[in-house]
Amino acid sequence: MTYKFDRKRLYLISLLSSIAVWVVFSLLDYLFFYNKSFIGLLFLNISLYQVYTRLLIIFIFILFIFIYSYRLKKEQDRYITLAENIKDIILTYTLEGKITYANKRALEFFDMPLDELKKKNIAECVDFVDESKFHRRRKMRKNGYTGEIKDIAKINKNNQIYYFDIISTPLKVDGKARELLLRGRDITDYHKAHRNLEKSKKELSITLNSIGDAVIAINKKGQISRINKKACEMIGMSKEEIMGKPFAEVLNLNTLGSTKKVTNQISKVIQKGENIHETSTLILVSKNGEKYFVEDNISPIQDNKGKITGVVMVLRDITEKKELKHFHKLLMAGIEQLQEKIVILNREGIIEYVNKAFVKDTGYEKKEIIGEKIDILQSGIHDEEFYRNIWETILSGEVWEGEIIHRAQNGKLFNDYALVSPIYLDEKSDEITNFIIIQKNITEEKEMEKRMRQSQKLESLGTLAHGIAHDFNNIMRGIKVNIESLKNKNGSKNDSNQKYLQEILNSISRAEDLINQILTFTRETEHEDKLIDVKDIVNDIVDLFKNVVPSNIEVTREVEECEEIYADQSKIYQVFMNLCTNAYHAMEKEGGKLSIKLKQIKINKKNEDRDFAPGKYIKITVEDEGKGIPEEHQNKIFEPYFTTKSDKKGTGLGLSVVYGIVEEYSGKIEISSSVGVGTKVEIFFPAGKQETIKKNKDKKIPKKEAIQFEQTFYKKRGSIIYVDDEKTLLELVKERLEMEGYNVNTFEDPVEALDHFKEKYADYQLVLTDYYMPQKNGIKLAKEMLKVAPEMPIVVMSGYIEEVSKSEVKKFGVKDLIYKPVDFSNLIKIVEKYKL
Repeated sequence: MTYKFDRKRLYLISLLSSIAVWVVFSLLDYLFFYNKSFIGLLFLNISLYQVYTRLLIIFIFILFIFIYSYRLKKEQDRYITLAENIKDIILTYTLEGKITYANKRALEFFDMPLDELKKKNIAECVDFVDESKFHRRRKMRKNGYTGEIKDIAKINKNNQIYYFDIISTPLKVDGKARELLLRGRDITDYHKAHRNLEKSKKELSITLNSIGDAVIAINKKGQISRINKKACEMIGMSKEEIMGKPFAEVLNLNTLGSTKKVTNQISKVIQKGENIHETSTLILVSKNGEKYFVEDNISPIQDNKGKITGVVMVLRDITEKKELKHFHKLLMAGIEQLQEKIVILNREGIIEYVNKAFVKDTGYEKKEIIGEKIDILQSGIHDEEFYRNIWETILSGEVWEGEIIHRAQNGKLFNDYALVSPIYLDEKSDEITNFIIIQKNITEEKEMEKRMRQSQKLESLGTLAHGIAHDFNNIMRGIKVNIESLKNKNGSKNDSNQKYLQEILNSISRAEDLINQILTFTRETEHEDKLIDVKDIVNDIVDLFKNVVPSNIEVTREVEECEEIYADQSKIYQVFMNLCTNAYHAMEKEGGKLSIKLKQIKINKKNEDRDFAPGKYIKITVEDEGKGIPEEHQNKIFEPYFTTKSDKKGTGLGLSVVYGIVEEYSGKIEISSSVGVGTKVEIFFPAGKQETIKKNKDKKIPKKEAIQFEQTFYKKRGSIIYVDDEKTLLELVKERLEMEGYNVNTFEDPVEALDHFKEKYADYQLVLTDYYMPQKNGIKLAKEMLKVAPEMPIVVMSGYIEEVSKSEVKKFGVKDLIYKPVDFSNLIKIVEKYKL
């Protein structure tokens, strides 16, 4: 609508103004110019000149009024035009809220004519956000408040909310506010944008706080302008404590205890606008001292014009990842270095992983075997039922374990003890995803078990042989004593029977030597390092092997005078036994010559090729004419359990034992062999005991001969108790000792002997006792006798002692230990030694 100027009002104002001017001039004339009555002057009791003058003044005054009114109307029309064309809503309303005017935009927005709009109250059309503020401000206006009031209002149009920025200005009449001018600018889009922005900020904040990485925004001044919850937790400070502070004061981030590197990176990003991703690991130390291993990523922050305003730093906590990586590396290193084979299969039996032990045992490289089925290792030994049972067990979730034979890539079979277990990648799920196989190669253990059974058989045979030799000794002793007694009592030296008796005694002596050698090799003796004469051992070995090897094998010896060596006698015996046994086996079928040589050599300077230190050595050579050792086996002959013989012939331990003994005594061993020619083994032992005794080269070695008993012509004095469970021996020993003039009291029962000794011990000067007896052995008997008579000399005799050694026997108080068989001349010497 258009606001119309009120002409009637203008005319009325002009009329009233004219009358007022006329009255004023009449009063002036009355007061200053004419001495007439005021009424006369007022009602034209004046000259024509005065009338014209007054009319002219009134005309001029009215003209001014019309000019002013015209200008006012023009200005009013301009403002009304402005109000009508402005895009904002313009309303005027009384202090009571009644709408008095609305511009074109308002009428269009409310979609109603002005007359209808004027019937409404402002509160019906405009919903002020703060209603109490609106009423309070209206009250203030009534009291004279004339300033502008800003507010936000909501207008509901067709069930759609519009937001307006409201400015209310009072319209004053006579200096008082009569109406209010309301100008409303539609800010619905802005409000939505602002609301969306706030929502975006909130979502951004939620998003940042939900990120598992630490996010830190830094402005160009190096101050922290935004930070998420994770970053605060890692730094160990609250958001309020961090915001606005220089990042160098807050972030203790370094690789070598300095933040210089990170500062340089931030400067580089701000200058060049490039992203930087740090691949090396940084360390973030929180306020409480906790350390985090992190990776950082720095990116520029740009405004809408593309200008860089700062950087955003993202720190990813890789502490757990690093620990897991370390643990994974450690775990994989452990698995790779295990001696047991590790294999991981999928449900179809396809190999997905193997360790180094698997590669070593099977010969398959990882790249060859991964992707193949586990069936590739099947040996053909087990039937289908065996493998079906394994799969049924593991697919049911159970663990299968047991022995299994596999075939390596080269076709060689080996024994494994395997454990196959299902793998559940998801612990909460019952679905089996893979299987792990842990396999221990027990081929050597199986071989060792086999050898052990063989060794136990040999040990049992040795024990049996020892027992037989002991009993045989007792029998031979009885025969020998009777023959010697017969020889001494009957006939002279010229008697023809003496020759036959002597031949019998010589045969018995040879049998005793053979039995003694058997006892030497089967007896459990204490290991004692001492100076020993190797020549005696060589002679014993040669004599033994001459008696046991077949006639197609010739045993020879070449022995020179040598110094003693410092070693354990039984171990040196074992060296010779093992070497000669190997030589015998090599020539068993075809025959040949077994040669044993002994000589002393001297090395003046160190031989680098043979690693010999200067000095004297005893050189032992065992040489055979057997089938020889193939060249491909010669570097393995000292390995335990390696053998080229059949299972019935060897254990594979012989040469490894020899090598160990030689090394123990600082010796050297050399072997040369040719197939079809034979084998020569040379052993070098250092001569003598270093820095100690020289051998007496003039020492004479007594020869073993048949014992010649001669009747003594003087009587000894003394009484002896002799205890033995062999009645024949009791009688023979009693008779022989009594021939020497001793009084001998014999007992078969050790208990009876002990009871007698407790009563009559003062009558005896010596006790002889067998070791191996029922009810009470010789050591126990000796211990109880010594409790009664601590000074009583006791001598134990036996050819079958395994429980104790000679030195241990003496710890019990026993004076001596005599191994059977003992010739009577030596027995007499021992009796004479301890009797008095």
